[in-house]
Amino acid sequence: MYKAIRLSPMVPSYDLSTTRDFFKEMLGFEVIIDTPEYCIVSLNGYELHLQKVGANIAQMSFYLSVDNINAVWDRLKDKKEELKIREPFEQPYGMKEIHVIVPQTEALMFIGQPIAAS
Repeated sequence: MYKAIRLSPMVPSYDLSTTRDFFKEMLGFEVIIDTPEYCIVSLNGYELHLQKVGANIAQMSFYLSVDNINAVWDRLKDKKEELKIREPFEQPYGMKEIHVIVPQTEALMFIGQPIAAS
């Protein structure tokens, strides 16, 4: 079994530094992670994940943080032939993740756990 830790919307951005600065400078968000392709900002325990995108900005995505990514994978792995899914892998920003297209949508769901906690 696993426990959901938080659910965070992912905001696509054509210019990540401008979007980050808006949340930081104008709204008082704290920058948690800041890379050229990905940024996490937080305010009062609520997070937004900012993601650099190209021309196709229409896809919706969200991030589910969990305490046991292996338990999530155990629930999904037998369905990997019928789901659009990427098996667990490590990201350079310190998360182990599974990526899933939510069935009958264009929504991309990221499910992740900090690598140190795996």
